[in-house]
Amino acid sequence: MRASARVEEAEIIAYGAHKAVLDKSTVRLGQGPGDVSVPFVGDPSEVVLLDVTLRTSSAWAGFTYSPWFLDIPHEDVLFVSDSDVIAADEEWKLAKVQEQLADVADKYGSIVPIKLYVAGCTDTVGDAAHNRDLSERRARSIAKWLRAHGFSYPIYYYGFGESLLAVQTGDGVDMQVNRRALYMVGANPPPSGSGVPGVGWKGL
Repeated sequence: MRASARVEEAEIIAYGAHKAVLDKSTVRLGQGPGDVSVPFVGDPSEVVLLDVTLRTSSAWAGFTYSPWFLDIPHEDVLFVSDSDVIAADEEWKLAKVQEQLADVADKYGSIVPIKLYVAGCTDTVGDAAHNRDLSERRARSIAKWLRAHGFSYPIYYYGFGESLLAVQTGDGVDMQVNRRALYMVGANPPPSGSGVPGVGWKGL
């Protein structure tokens, strides 16, 4: 980050699930004006939110940062070929996802703004443009089902078509494992390193 004055110290509080304080540190910085580097405190696998207060000789400023991000494990909904309709006998899979999302909301909803991201993917059978559209319609169908069944937090979706193959194949290969959706929860869009590129996610 950049500061307009010399930052003498930073107070950093690391919060975990249920807003539990995991760590609290005051560190001497002596940096700025210009680029200022603030250390990470706490166990990265458990930290949900960092609350940072920067102090100069005569003033202070604060900000929060959430590195928190979760992949939701699940069984993929199986769609009829070229359809985005969720069959009744596939809904139990989404009901299981809904249970996990309720648990996530219970643990983290009081500390960070929870957002769900649904990424639709296809195999390589068919035209690439058509597959992008189909995967987006399926991702939206899943998002709408979760909303209709009680998930009240913001939901975003995007169709990646055949650009995010679980198993790399040539063109025209019918492979069920590539006909999938990813469910990701975070305070912000999927970060670099998540395996999902930055895109213009669409809000439901």
